[in-house]
Amino acid sequence: LAQVIGREPSSWQEKQLAPILASIGEGGDYGEITRLHLDFAQGNPIDLIVKRINPKPMSKIGPGKINATKHHRFLQGFIVEAAFYTTFVDDLAAVELVAP
Repeated sequence: LAQVIGREPSSWQEKQLAPILASIGEGGDYGEITRLHLDFAQGNPIDLIVKRINPKPMSKIGPGKINATKHHRFLQGFIVEAAFYTTFVDDLAAVELVAP
């Protein structure tokens, strides 16, 4: 994180905002969205929204091809989202837009 923001935080606070995919009945077993509040010895603090992906193990996806397909689709969606941010974040910053 220090490499990305260019400085080492002196302290931080973390607050879970939402479990990922809980709203569609997946129980939040795919990770969480968290707010990080970072304080620094010098300079202004920063708040970041972080999406942590932690897919549930295969043993928890339930039996059958439909469950396996849903699980694969969720994982593929996370990969596509990460690729989008990796590919376009510099372009967004160039026009003063911030990626979520």
